[in-house]
Parts: sequence; structure tokens; C-alpha cells
Amino acid sequence: MKHVSRLDLNLAGRPVRNRRLYAALRNVLIIVLAAAAGISGYALATYRTREARARRPVAESVRRRNEIQRERTRLLAETAKAEEDDRPGVEAANAVIFRKTFSWTGFLSLLEASLPDTSYLTSLAPSATDGKSVGLKIRVVSGGLDDVMALIDDLTARNFKSIRIDNQVLNGGGQIVLELSMTYERDI
Repeated sequence: MKHVSRLDLNLAGRPVRNRRLYAALRNVLIIVLAAAAGISGYALATYRTREARARRPVAESVRRRNEIQRERTRLLAETAKAEEDDRPGVEAANAVIFRKTFSWTGFLSLLEASLPDTSYLTSLAPSATDGKSVGLKIRVVSGGLDDVMALIDDLTARNFKSIRIDNQVLNGGGQIVLELSMTYERDI
């Protein structure tokens, strides 16, 4: 006969239960959690490298912008210094250009148009004062006080400024001899 092994059944101390289903479910859950953790770790690593790659151009752009702003500030300072250093030369060149471009015929025509019919010039002494004005001393022989007032009003209307009577004398013929000083500001 065959030998049959004896079953040791102690139902009170260690009851027999079917735990295979629970163990299988536990093992499947562990595998699923391990896979999810692996996928999450891979995604985290991937997105961190992508973020680092995306931050590099931004950081480079910020660095480049700061360099450009420093260069702009430096160039503005150099430009301001160059303007300040060149200002006397530029003003001298502008004064020369002004003297060259000043229309003396137009100026003398204005002066002549300002004179009343009974007045005439006996002397004229112009001098350049700045870039857009001319100083002027004239001697005028006028028929009377009304002509003098008309002359001053006409000169004022034609852009002559700071009109001042330096000297006033009556000559033997009853005419008034005036010495006037003034500035003429032309429109540029």
C-alpha cells in the first residue's frame, strides 16, 4: 500500500485560509506603484532637463540685455562728453556760418525801409554779437521829433531790439542828429 501522508488539521489554533488572492492583489499593486513611481521619476527628470534648457536662452537674453544697457549708458556718457568737448568748436563754426549766411542786402533793405522819407543815415557800424543777432550803431539825421518816433516804431516792428538813443544833437539846419544803438535778431 501506498503511504498516505497524514493531514495535520488543527482547526482551532491555525485555521487554513485561502490567501493567494490577497497576495496576488498585493503583488500587482506593488508592481503598479513601482511602475507609476518610475514613470513619475522619468517625467520629473525629463521636465527638469527641458526646464533647464528653456531657462538657458532666457538667462542669456537677460544677460545680453544687461550688457546692451551698460553699453548704451557708456555710449550716452561718451556722447555727452564729446558734445561738451566739441561745443566751443561747434559754436565757433556756427558763428562763422552765421556771418557767411547773413544777408546784408536784406538787412540794409530793412534798415532803409524803416527810415522815414525825411531822414537819412550818415554812419553805420555793425558788429556780430552772437549766433543769430547783429549789434548796430547808426547815426541818423532826421527832420523832427515825429520822424524820430516813426523811425523807432518802424525799427521795433522789423525785429530790431534794445533800441537806445546814445546821443542827440540839433544841427544848424534845425535837423536832429541821433546816434542809435540796437540789435537785430534775424529769424533762423
